[in-house]
Amino acid sequence: NEAFDEVSKNGFYYDGHCIPMHNFTHHEGKQIVDHVLHLENLTKALSALMNAYGLNLRLSRNNVRNTGARLGVINMTSDSIRKVNDWAQLDFELFGYKMILPD
Repeated sequence: NEAFDEVSKNGFYYDGHCIPMHNFTHHEGKQIVDHVLHLENLTKALSALMNAYGLNLRLSRNNVRNTGARLGVINMTSDSIRKVNDWAQLDFELFGYKMILPD
């Protein structure tokens, strides 16, 4: 929760991390980039985009984690979920994601 408080206060955290993605893709509500790729299907979407432009570029997978540990929504408090929803509301709307409602 401290990180979310820092983001709310400064607009970013860790020297520019935690900046809403719409800041890079939209201006005054209008999309200003030609392509937006979603992380959950990045490999396939990037391959299709590179093919469309005739480029032979592929992603390689390099997982640098040392454990199989996972951190997900189930590990978040209702307060944290509310803070993420507030902070990323426009990202959810503009990129077609549903917000999880806190308990």
